[in-house]
Amino acid sequence: MSQAVKHSNDVLVAVRNLAKLGGSLGMTLVLGFLVRPLLRRWLGPDAFGPLDTADGFTATFFIVLTLGVDGYIRKEIPLRPAHANDFLASIFLLRLTLTVPIFIAMYAVMAYFGWPAQVQALVWILGAAQFVTMMNLSFAALLQAHTTVDGLSIINVVSKVMWGALALAGVALGYGIHAVALALLVSEAVKGIVCLALCRKHFELSFASFGWGPAKVIVVATLPFYLNTVFHTVYNKVDVVLLRQITEGRLGLAAANQETGWYGAAAGLGGLSMLLVPLMAGVMMPLLARAKGSDPAEYDRLIKRSLELVLTVAIPISLALGLGSDVLIRLMLGEAYMPATLALRLLSPVYLFIYVSIISAVVLQLEDRAWTLAMMSLVGLFVNLVANLFVIGPAIDRFGASYGGAACALVQILTEAGVAIAMVTMMGRRSLDARTGTMLLKTAVVCAAVIGLDFTLRQQLPSLPGLLRMVLNGIAYVAGVVVTGAVSPREMLAFARQAFRRKKAEPAPA
Repeated sequence: MSQAVKHSNDVLVAVRNLAKLGGSLGMTLVLGFLVRPLLRRWLGPDAFGPLDTADGFTATFFIVLTLGVDGYIRKEIPLRPAHANDFLASIFLLRLTLTVPIFIAMYAVMAYFGWPAQVQALVWILGAAQFVTMMNLSFAALLQAHTTVDGLSIINVVSKVMWGALALAGVALGYGIHAVALALLVSEAVKGIVCLALCRKHFELSFASFGWGPAKVIVVATLPFYLNTVFHTVYNKVDVVLLRQITEGRLGLAAANQETGWYGAAAGLGGLSMLLVPLMAGVMMPLLARAKGSDPAEYDRLIKRSLELVLTVAIPISLALGLGSDVLIRLMLGEAYMPATLALRLLSPVYLFIYVSIISAVVLQLEDRAWTLAMMSLVGLFVNLVANLFVIGPAIDRFGASYGGAACALVQILTEAGVAIAMVTMMGRRSLDARTGTMLLKTAVVCAAVIGLDFTLRQQLPSLPGLLRMVLNGIAYVAGVVVTGAVSPREMLAFARQAFRRKKAEPAPA
C-alpha cells in the first residue's frame, strides 16, 4: 500500500472515529444539559455550591494521578499496540497507592479551613469517582489509539443515562446533593468495568503482567507533559475553591454556597463549547503521530487543517454563548441563576482558547518540546492564582457577591488567552497558513456583524423573544461565513462523504 493511500485511510479512520465519538459525546452532552439544569433548578444554587466546590477541589488534587500516561498511550500505542500490557497493571497499582496520601492531604486542607461536614462528604464521594475516572480516561485512550471506539461510544451514552436516572431518583427520594455525587461514582464504576472488558478484548490485557520498570520509564519520559497537565488543570479548577474561601470570609457560609453555585452554573453551561475536547487528543494524536513518523509534509498539513477545523467549530459556539448567555441561563436554570450571566458571558471565549491550546499541546508533545510547554503552564498557574487572590475580594466588596465569579471568569480568559497565544507562537509557521489566516479574518468580520445585529435587535425590538434573537443571530452567522467563503460547506461535505463511504475502517497497525 502506498504512503499516500495509507495516509488517506488513516485520515478517514480518524474522521470516522471522530464522528462516532462526537455523536456519542454529543448525546451525553445533551443528556447532561437536560439533567444537570433540572437538578440545579430543583435543588437551587445554595445546594449546588458545595458540590461545585467539592468537584473543583477533588479535580485539583486527583490530577496528580494522570501521571502523563494517557498522552504516552496516544503517542505510542498506535505504533505498537502490544506495549499496553507492559505498563497498565503497574499504573493502576501506582494510582491506587497515590490515592491514600491524596485523601490525607485533602482532609488536612478541609480541617484547616473548617469546611462543613456536607462538603467533606461530597469530597470523599467525588474523590473516589475521580480515581475511577482517571482509569476510564486511560482505557478510553487505549481504545482510541487502537481505532476501536464502537463500544466506547455506546458506554459513554449508557453511563450518562445511568448517572441521570440515579441522580434524579436519589434527589426524589430525599438524598439531596449527595445523590448526584453518588450517581456519578456508580456510573463511572460501571463504565470502568465495561471499558476494561473492551481493552481486554482488543489488547488481550492481563493485570498479571506487572512490572514497575515500564511504569517508571513512562512517568519519567512523560514528566514534562504530565506537569503541564497538572499546572493547566489546577488553574482551571482551583478558582472555585478560592472563590468559596474569599466569599465566605467576607459574606458568610450561605453567600459562599450561593456564589460558587452561580459560578459553577456558568462554567457548566460553558461546557457546551467543549464537545470536541475529549476527542481532539484521543483522535488527532494517533493520526499526527503516524504522519510525523512517515510523511513530514502530510504532518504539517494535518496540523494546519486540525487547527482550522477546531476554530471553525469553536468560534460560533463561543459567540452564541456570549450573546445568548442571559437567554440560556433563564431557559435552562431559571431566575435564581441569573446572577451568573456576566460570568458566562466572560467565560464564552475561554473555550476557544482551550481548543487551540489542546491542538498546540499535542503538536508540541510530539515534537519533544513538552518542558517548554510545562513552563508556560506553570507561569499561567502563578498568574492565575495571584490574579484571583487580588481581584475576587475587591470585586465582591465593590459590586456584590455575584461579581466574585465574574472576576474569576475574567482571570480565566486572560490566562487561557496568554497560554494559547504563546503555544501558537511556539509552533510557528506550521500552525497557521494563508488559508487559515484568511478564514480567521473573514470570520472576525462576520462575528463583528453578528454582534452588531444582536445589539440592534436588543435596542430596536426589546420585546423580541430571546430564543428567536439567537436563531436570527445564528442564521446571520451561517450566511456570513458561507457568503464570505470563511467556511466552505462543499469541502466539508465532500470530505464527510469520503470518510463515511467505507463502512469498515482499515485495520489498526499491528
